[in-house]
Amino acid sequence: MINPNYYPWGYDSDNGPDQWHKNYPTAKGRHQSPIEINNKEVHYDRSLLPWFASYDPGAAKTILNNGKTCRVVFDDSFDRSGAQSPGFACED
Repeated sequence: MINPNYYPWGYDSDNGPDQWHKNYPTAKGRHQSPIEINNKEVHYDRSLLPWFASYDPGAAKTILNNGKTCRVVFDDSFDRSGAQSPGFACED
């Protein structure tokens, strides 16, 4: 699992959108995402299927949002199916 504290961005005044360009030069003006997507490295993969999640919000056991990532733990009624992609995990 990736340590969310590794990345020097967030939403506070010292590391929020107005500061992102200091570590990510292209994240200035209309390009406000600190996530770098290199279009030359993106490839369409026909084998990937759509990802689907269906849940009852009341089924969430715990929700943790640290400003960079969100972790939600559901009870067994959480239904997820479809493609898995690198960096995305569905844990039972």
